[in-house]
Amino acid sequence: AGRTAATVIEGFTITNASLTTGGAVTIQDASPVIARNIIRNNTTGQGGAALRVTSTTGVHAPAIVNNIIYANTSTSSGGAVAVNNVGALLFAGNTVCGNSAATTGGGFLVEAGSASLQIVDCIFWTNGASNLDGVAAAMISYCDVEGGAPEGGTGNIAVDPQFADAAGRNYHLLGTSPRPEIPVEKRGL
Repeated sequence: AGRTAATVIEGFTITNASLTTGGAVTIQDASPVIARNIIRNNTTGQGGAALRVTSTTGVHAPAIVNNIIYANTSTSSGGAVAVNNVGALLFAGNTVCGNSAATTGGGFLVEAGSASLQIVDCIFWTNGASNLDGVAAAMISYCDVEGGAPEGGTGNIAVDPQFADAAGRNYHLLGTSPRPEIPVEKRGL
């Protein structure tokens, strides 16, 4: 509690965490900025092996931007990211790929609440078990989602993102990557 946008976790590689619930980074009742990290090879029994974001009041607004999140595993739900009752969470510019969950939400799981969640300009690819679960169309825009984003979302595509070397875990994009056209006002959220 008490963490604000002045609290920033940036430029780290966060790896090999193993917890029963949640994973490498758990944000509870706080609004930090998590930016430009590599979050990989973490495990959980349930609820976001890479990131778990929860709020008891639903008023917190963390920003999770420009991270590469891959090879995280849940033995239940929420392979990479799980959110529960968050306020105005911004999840933008992230690459979420190669994660898995035994049941659902291999890439992103919305457990409950979270109507003000914004998922913008992200890639969700090869995340297995229902890539996105609980994500409503109003929450997601201008993303590349394997299998497609919820119908009705704005500007989403479902086209191979053309990673430099996915097998070698280089998730940078080739110059020919078919990224969604993002309006100027949505860039750099």
